[in-house]
Amino acid sequence: MYKKFLSYKIFAFLAFALLTYYFTVPAVYFHNIQDEIKSMQKLSLIPEFPEATYKVWNFYSQDRYSNLSVSKDQANDLRKRIENYHEIGAISVPVWRFSLFAPNYPIEAFPQGLPVFIHMDGLSGEVHEMDTINHYIGMKPMDEGAKFERSLVPYLLVGMSAFMFLFLMHEKKILDWVMVAPIVTPFAFLIIYVYWLYLFGHDLVDGAITIKPFMPVVIGEGRVAQFTTVSYPENGFWLLLIISALSALALFFKQKTFGKYRIKFGWVATLVSSLFFGYLFYFLLHSDINGLSIKKEMEAITIEKQAEVKEEKKEEDKSVSEVKKLERNIPTSALVKVSTIYKTRCSSCHGAQGEGSVGPSVKNLERDVYFKGLEDELHMEIVESLSKDELEALYEESKSF
Repeated sequence: MYKKFLSYKIFAFLAFALLTYYFTVPAVYFHNIQDEIKSMQKLSLIPEFPEATYKVWNFYSQDRYSNLSVSKDQANDLRKRIENYHEIGAISVPVWRFSLFAPNYPIEAFPQGLPVFIHMDGLSGEVHEMDTINHYIGMKPMDEGAKFERSLVPYLLVGMSAFMFLFLMHEKKILDWVMVAPIVTPFAFLIIYVYWLYLFGHDLVDGAITIKPFMPVVIGEGRVAQFTTVSYPENGFWLLLIISALSALALFFKQKTFGKYRIKFGWVATLVSSLFFGYLFYFLLHSDINGLSIKKEMEAITIEKQAEVKEEKKEEDKSVSEVKKLERNIPTSALVKVSTIYKTRCSSCHGAQGEGSVGPSVKNLERDVYFKGLEDELHMEIVESLSKDELEALYEESKSF
């Protein structure tokens, strides 16, 4: 009987530890970070976060995918990535992934295609580049998917970890119900993921290419227009299945041994753990409150920035500074010798060397025509984080094609 009792404790502890380490802690520290960074960077501001946020993000990002445009010395440094306007992805273990392959992305430069990783609380990978392609075929930006669900995930994970710990420490029968949540989590994720895939493939808007509504591939290989997509589960999904199985085993063995053994120090452990989970809830609420204050601050700053932009425009009309071409940070094939910015933001539509593909050629364009083309909604979204010097460098580069 004691072996059954010990087994249920071991299974419950393993499920609790895996969920808390791989999902709960990184989700809490990443909560609202992505939105705050994007909002502040639109105003050319560098946001600041609690020191713990930088340390946790840097720690968990060590075995996560790093964007091709990010240099090695910046890959696991949140501060440097923010300062250099790089994409910031979720750091919990990814649950699903899909990659896009196309002639515009030579295998030498993009060995994994354009990968995007789906996390329980966000996205990571080449999201910006994928959104550019999605726009051309009429799909909405990926960040619009499951916004409400993703906003709840950190709170649900903290609650799930806390109740799993109570299940581990106490033998009250009512706590058995809390193990239902981790048992059904992987299947709930899959249902929600497939639902949003269906919406993205059927709720299309006008794009450069007109395609019929379709169901994006869930697992395996699919094709949309000239693009090939590959989708399959990532480590996080298998972890969720393991947590589900461990939780079911813990529940089974507890029912076999209920009432036979008691834990003398259960309430002491509960008190200590409540301080930890209370801190996680405080961190989440602080992030939400801080996010609201940032929005109010941004409204005031926007007015000031608009005035500054007008002054900068006047100065720019008087003289245009010479700029150096950006050093390439990503590997390229011998045939694709262009800057990192052009490759990651322009080549998918305008061709590897400006010859045109989905979009028109950008070779030998007059300056006025070139910059006028950047003023439409799509291009404004693509270049919004680039400085004037970087835009000027892109134009000079187009003249060299």
